[in-house]
Amino acid sequence: MHRVILAISASLVPLTASAHDGHGGLGLFHHASDLMPMIAVVAAVWAGWRLLSKR
Repeated sequence: MHRVILAISASLVPLTASAHDGHGGLGLFHHASDLMPMIAVVAAVWAGWRLLSKR
């Protein structure tokens, strides 16, 4: 659980800076909405692999 909290905290660090003009996004990683579907698929595959490997 400690690693999960650390990973979530580290992923939120770029949100502390402002995005450049013209995007209207938050933080340095304001293109996250473009990558979120890919990240969600990778997380689902990883979770499924972990679940099946424990059986």
